[in-house]
Amino acid sequence: MKSRHKSHPGKTGQKRGQGRIGEDTVQYTIRNVPGKVDEALRRKAAELGISLNEVLLLALRKDVGLSGGEAAIHHDLDDFIGSWQEDPEFDAIIAEQDRVDEEKWK
Repeated sequence: MKSRHKSHPGKTGQKRGQGRIGEDTVQYTIRNVPGKVDEALRRKAAELGISLNEVLLLALRKDVGLSGGEAAIHHDLDDFIGSWQEDPEFDAIIAEQDRVDEEKWK
């Protein structure tokens, strides 16, 4: 019988597989989890209606800064910071768009 997971090269005891969206994944075994931590994780899983595994993955992602639940920090517009230039003509055009024509709203 063939295993669907291949050993991770150079990593003893870790297994490699495929995640839900085709991403490469690794399996871990976690030992010595304190009872109160176990209770809190299971309670959170029940509250969110997800598996214990999903709660653990969310916690791991959040702890290493890869949380999907929070807004991602992007740096693709950083070059524009501090580059704003006042443009009275543009401001006038925008102000005109904000004007309400009372005749059209009767």
